[in-house]
Amino acid sequence: MNISRNTVYKFEGEIRDKASIILQLNTLFSTPVGSVALDRDFGLDMTAIDLPLPIAQAKISAEIIDKVPRYIPDIRVKEVLFEADAINGELRMEVIIKNV
Repeated sequence: MNISRNTVYKFEGEIRDKASIILQLNTLFSTPVGSVALDRDFGLDMTAIDLPLPIAQAKISAEIIDKVPRYIPDIRVKEVLFEADAINGELRMEVIIKNV
């Protein structure tokens, strides 16, 4: 499961090197927590995707808001929005990023 595949990033304000920020976010969002040898907390808990939709959205949002400033200290997450496609079983995430 790759949360970053359907993710859209929106930037507020002046942010330098957006391509690098997007690469870092995609890496963080697509890495299962516990899979990086020297930092077991890096990544997202992929088990959240199997929870009921409102609970999964809340858990994923909270984890993203917590981990982005820890691993990408130049930015903060202002908001995480979700759009569910029940027919195709997909969850699209929109992450609004702001500069520190």
